Amino acid sequence: MSGNKEITEYLKPNTLKTLLPLVLDLSSLTLMWNFEAVLLGHYSANLLAGVGISSQVIVGSFAIFLTFIMGTTIICSRLLGSGDRQQADHIVGQALIATFLLSLFFAVALYIMAPLLFTRIFGLTPEIARHAIAYARLGAFFAPIIIMNVVIIGIIRGSGDTVISMTLSLITNGLNAVLALGFISGRLGLPQLGANGAALASGLAHTCGFTLSMIALISKRTRLNLHKKDLVKIEFKTIKRLYKVGAPNTLEIIIWTLGQLILASFAARISAAALAIHQIMIRLIQLVAMIYQGFAFGNMSMVGHAIGSNNLIALKHIKLMTRSVISFFTLIFSALLLVFAPKIIRIFTPEPFLIEWGVPMIRFLALIQIPRAYDILIASDLRIRGDLGLIVRTTFINLFVFEILLASISTLILGFGLMGLWAIIGLDESLKIMVYIHRLRKGLVKEV
Repeated sequence: MSGNKEITEYLKPNTLKTLLPLVLDLSSLTLMWNFEAVLLGHYSANLLAGVGISSQVIVGSFAIFLTFIMGTTIICSRLLGSGDRQQADHIVGQALIATFLLSLFFAVALYIMAPLLFTRIFGLTPEIARHAIAYARLGAFFAPIIIMNVVIIGIIRGSGDTVISMTLSLITNGLNAVLALGFISGRLGLPQLGANGAALASGLAHTCGFTLSMIALISKRTRLNLHKKDLVKIEFKTIKRLYKVGAPNTLEIIIWTLGQLILASFAARISAAALAIHQIMIRLIQLVAMIYQGFAFGNMSMVGHAIGSNNLIALKHIKLMTRSVISFFTLIFSALLLVFAPKIIRIFTPEPFLIEWGVPMIRFLALIQIPRAYDILIASDLRIRGDLGLIVRTTFINLFVFEILLASISTLILGFGLMGLWAIIGLDESLKIMVYIHRLRKGLVKEV
């Protein structure tokens, strides 16, 4: 088979036609989060801080379920590349059984632990803690449905069906935004419920999204399909395989999330205003990072298919394309954050002292998001190649060195404040790039 024919055969979905829907897919989630933050911030700074940190805990805890998303993506992308669709479908069914059972346990734990977590561990003020607990406890009620929807859409996305995953995400997050407008602000004829309103909007939207995502899997409109025979019983051999491949990814995200929560606790100790600005910056970097995650998921799907079919020409094509696209987007986002920082901060809060403090922080974010982009993309190359241990080790070491040691020195001892805290984040991301690039140049591909 000639080189051109190979690229045509294996990269039919592996072009901008695949990548761009992923941008809309994942960015829709953070756009919704930012819209929600705007509604909360205009309600009160305490509500924004409480729901923000509670949301961080919940979304961070969802990393547990990345075991099944990442495990299924890595294994199934290679299986689809080699033509073994039946085994790929079987793995999907097993992943969903395990996800549902684990989500029930998570929901109960979240409901019980919420007061201890936000009052004792995070040491939030009573008003902020009240909002955080309310959001977490109502969110726990909807947690199994939300988690199942997130996992199913993630599996569809990872298989390369990016238009379908984009459609499901746009419907879920669009409905979430509309309901948040009603339940948080008391518009559209709906009651004003504050933190409970934010949780209720999310739960109802994901219930709708879960119904549609299940229909997509069962109706065989996707590359990966759900069959009854794969849901009859748990096969521990398959679950063990998913765990072996997906667990390192989950452990990495858990460690990274723990680091982010530690940083948030440092911000809270600076002041309530610092925590509010920190939450705004978290929302913004999540927005751009989700877009980069879209490219990373597309990269994983494409590289996995190419590895499964042993197509070296495709690998070179994918590398050139993804690096070029992500470089373009980092420059665009940096320019937007630098130029429009005053307007961006005013979207989130009308309070003058927060605006004055937030403008230089957002401009600083324009620089920090650049190494973050390349970390996300290059790490996706290592993941799909099965080189998972390095990512976990690097994240674990950086947790202690940067998020705990250097961050505590910067804020608690030297008093560098919020700017010092985010400088630590930027340094952390920059070091990861050097480690990941050095490893990737070795060209390792491990069995999964």
